[in-house]
Amino acid sequence: MKHKIGVLGAGTWGMALARMLTVSGNEVQVWSALPAEVDSLSTTRVHPNLPGMKIPAELQFTKSIEEVCTGKDVLLFAVPSVFVRSTTAKARPYIPDGQILVDVAKGMEPDTLYTMTEVIADELNREGGPKGVKLVALSGPTHAEEVALDMPTTAKIWKITLAMLLAAMTVALMWPSTAVCAACATPHSRPRSLLFFLPRRAAGAAEREVGFRRGVELVLVAMH
Repeated sequence: MKHKIGVLGAGTWGMALARMLTVSGNEVQVWSALPAEVDSLSTTRVHPNLPGMKIPAELQFTKSIEEVCTGKDVLLFAVPSVFVRSTTAKARPYIPDGQILVDVAKGMEPDTLYTMTEVIADELNREGGPKGVKLVALSGPTHAEEVALDMPTTAKIWKITLAMLLAAMTVALMWPSTAVCAACATPHSRPRSLLFFLPRRAAGAAEREVGFRRGVELVLVAMH
């Protein structure tokens, strides 16, 4: 089934995903905040930091953030983490109610310790923002240069539901100084992801302390 997908951000990760989604049969349009970048990519059909990746002729580009947000089944936020808030603010007037929005940026906002999905949600929840947005996060372990060349990789999608948040709040109230870890495994595989619920004030310290160790991905859900 063909989907209309808008990609905000034309860096290596955004372009690798845009190319993959295009060759998978979807209608993809990419926006960049840099007009010169749009001109270069649309003309040369090559990304300077992804050698060996040919940009399909079907993949479209635009300099209009309104256009990339209009009429899309899915919006993919692929801008660097430092620009997630400002880009969301620019896009907010054009994002429709009920939009599926996938965040692929990683990291936390230094001043608030918000995750990138929380930054997006915070901006969209301002006056005049869309209602009922379905916000999810795509995480690795993945590398843009590998995805660009169709090399095998793995990815996970996280959707933070109200039930999960309520459970996390309960945990934070009962064990305010302890991170509670939930890991899933099968008889044939070991856990690749650890999901931590913890008070927001502890999120930054926990990430610094346990980080990414022994090939196990750490995902933090920081609470207010």
